[in-house]
Amino acid sequence: MNINTMQVRKETILGLSYYEIFSLDPSASDVDFNSVHRAYRRFALLFHPDKDPSPAARLAFERVKLAAETLTDPLKRREYDEMMQKSHRHAGHSPCLCVAATTAGRNGRGSSCG
Repeated sequence: MNINTMQVRKETILGLSYYEIFSLDPSASDVDFNSVHRAYRRFALLFHPDKDPSPAARLAFERVKLAAETLTDPLKRREYDEMMQKSHRHAGHSPCLCVAATTAGRNGRGSSCG
């Protein structure tokens, strides 16, 4: 992947589902922890605030980190999958943004989805 592709990826990663970030099949019964970890490390080398201080990189890094934490934890993954299914049933909400808002709500910052 060349640097121009990575620039586009950084700018668009916020619109991707957690599965799309890591190119995973949502219907797979298990997530390969090692594959997610390797991909996370590659993203971290590109988007970590020490490597790229831009706001887009910071947001991309936070999103990738949350995606990795969610997909490698069976309970968090199940909650994410349920939120994705629920958000698909509610018109007007982006699945990715709704799940991010709900996750933020668990951290005490509120949620506009439900």
